Amino acid sequence: MRRLRALVASLAVLALVAGCGAQPGGEGPQGSAGGQGGQQTAKQELVVNLGAEPPTMDPGLMEDHSSIVVATNIFEGLTRLNPEGKYEAAMAESWETSEDGLVWTFKLRDGIKWSNGDPVTAHDFEFAWKRALAPEFSSPYAYQLYYLKNAEKYNKGEITDPDQVGVKAL
Repeated sequence: MRRLRALVASLAVLALVAGCGAQPGGEGPQGSAGGQGGQQTAKQELVVNLGAEPPTMDPGLMEDHSSIVVATNIFEGLTRLNPEGKYEAAMAESWETSEDGLVWTFKLRDGIKWSNGDPVTAHDFEFAWKRALAPEFSSPYAYQLYYLKNAEKYNKGEITDPDQVGVKAL
């Protein structure tokens, strides 16, 4: 009986190890497709099973897990957290803060573009934040922008002029 168990266990391990190799004619380790001279011949892509189709690709309306996973992989903010938990430049190459800490000025990197080739501008950020705050848009996470001057008042309809919200492209 012990020999049978050992044989079954050995076959199971063998099956697992055999399944780890590349398929015949397929890609081997590290995504190489057997190109000549060490050059990669296959396209690089990341396939992620989200468990469900994202209900929206509009970042202003995202509130579910699958949409947010996609957003964090295709959009980049002005800054990002590095592995040490410190903020570093992302789409912004630099930023300055006023002495009282109420005014933040971000300088965008040169040459950043949307996927269609159009340049990303400061006006794109202003538009996105004001759109998310617009009462008629009903963004589920508008409250996360309430740190901006007059953002909560605008979102709740207490003021109607979006130019009173404390974000402005220079």
